[in-house]
Amino acid sequence: MVKTYRPDYRKVIIRTSVGEIIEGNINITSKERVSDIFTKSENPFIVLTEVLFKECRIKTLIVNKNHIIWAEPIE
Repeated sequence: MVKTYRPDYRKVIIRTSVGEIIEGNINITSKERVSDIFTKSENPFIVLTEVLFKECRIKTLIVNKNHIIWAEPIE
């Protein structure tokens, strides 16, 4: 039996160390919470899709977690 990958996107708002606000979707698996991406993943980067940044729409944005001050899931 072949496992089928299904993305699970959650909307988040992120504030960076330089004060920028980024809004977008982050892909998590069904067994993770949004906070797990920031605390349990060893990858220093997160990938956001469908991003709103400085009043511009960006398809994909990669952010270094070292530059994130806070992140908030949007329900």
